[in-house]
Amino acid sequence: MIRSLRKKTDALAGILQNADARRLLGKYVDWIVERQSVSKALRPLPKVAEMLGRVERLAQNDGAMTSEIIGKSLTTEEIRRAGLFGMFLAERGFITGSVQDRVAASDARRIDTALSEIRGRPWEKAIRQYADELSGPVKKLSLRSRRVYLRAAVELMTFAHVEGMSELTDRHIKHFLRSKPGHRASLFPWLSFVRERSGHELCIPKKAVRKEPTVKAVANGVGHLVSAIKAAPTKEARRALVAKLLSILYGVPLEHVLSLERKNMEELNGKVRLRFDDDWVTVDAPIDDLLSEAVSYSANNMGSARLFPGRMMNDGLSVGAVQHYLQKLSNA
Repeated sequence: MIRSLRKKTDALAGILQNADARRLLGKYVDWIVERQSVSKALRPLPKVAEMLGRVERLAQNDGAMTSEIIGKSLTTEEIRRAGLFGMFLAERGFITGSVQDRVAASDARRIDTALSEIRGRPWEKAIRQYADELSGPVKKLSLRSRRVYLRAAVELMTFAHVEGMSELTDRHIKHFLRSKPGHRASLFPWLSFVRERSGHELCIPKKAVRKEPTVKAVANGVGHLVSAIKAAPTKEARRALVAKLLSILYGVPLEHVLSLERKNMEELNGKVRLRFDDDWVTVDAPIDDLLSEAVSYSANNMGSARLFPGRMMNDGLSVGAVQHYLQKLSNA
């Protein structure tokens, strides 16, 4: 299998023009062999080479593969999904800063990319004005919100095949949301902008009212999740499901739970406590034992400051990873 990996690497390295990119690919493969992870790395190798190809195009000619170049070429989500290659880049110092800093830089690049891709569109000027308004001091929006709002507006205008925002109709919006319901909330700022700039009134169809789950349904869901944690085949799965369980029990967004650090948990006199913001809560049985086991595994194997560490050094476990295990649970 190692011979197959080396042969595949040589073929892919021939596609790369940048000597530094070829060396980096070679070092990655050496690292894989040393870790004895050849079986996991063989299939994704072409994707790794494709990512390095994008990095070398930005580096140009024989420019060095630096953390800055890699950060500009690859999104945070791509690096996370790259698995072993992402871990390799982190270990070798090519990925620096906190996950929050990397996400912000990635969002800024994606905004620039979105604006560059609409050049020549009849509604380009309106979208650029909208982007300027989103980035202004009045809105005080995060880069992520600006990226999401901008993307929703661009995709709606592209879908509608109109010459300008004044040609948009409620029918366009209705049909667009049928195919992409996830953009619903993100369209409100764009429609407000359209109304302010052109006086054109548009509305978003009312969302079907969701019934709040009953106490019994929540209790059954928690019980099912506890049983799933105890029966989970791997410690990684148990750790992810424990994070989801805490989110449900304490009404805290999953992102918040996954960002908790070890200093946010204490075990004293047989009691386990967690701190959410400035409030400490006592974790009752049997959840306390499940949490202690998950955190003990992480501390012994990952050396991370996070309660629920992910693949990338001190980054927290991602929401996507938790959803992966929940999906496997629902399909079981």
